[in-house]
Amino acid sequence: MKIRNLLLDLPEKIEIKPVIERMNDAIRGYHVIFENGYTLSIQFGFGTYSTNYDLRPTTNKDVNYENNTSTVEIAVWDKNGNWIGFEGGDNVFGYLPLEKISEFVSLVNGFDGKVETFSLNEGSSWWVAWRLHWHFLYCGLSSKFLSR
Repeated sequence: MKIRNLLLDLPEKIEIKPVIERMNDAIRGYHVIFENGYTLSIQFGFGTYSTNYDLRPTTNKDVNYENNTSTVEIAVWDKNGNWIGFEGGDNVFGYLPLEKISEFVSLVNGFDGKVETFSLNEGSSWWVAWRLHWHFLYCGLSSKFLSR
């Protein structure tokens, strides 16, 4: 699933800017900028909290991070650059399944006024998988352990 195609199908967006990796000119993410002044950052390049976390940096011009990911890292900030935190104090939310991106687009598009913290449904399966990933990461195990 191409992330860009998914974003183009969403009526709520107003502007999509690709985030380009300097060493190989590959797209490593997108910034979706809304009329309400908020920006949703969707990242999937190497080193991001996505399926591509363990990839090595490369100067290969043929690299396509978007085709190789099933999860993304997201973050949100307001028009003044103030980051919106997630419950637990994190400023980014990692390993979000691609099919959940549209939910976050709708959520951020609906922001009005000042938002300081996301409140997420902790009962959902992707939330549990995300928390499990962090448990294993903090215990020193590779994120690849979860993909077996």
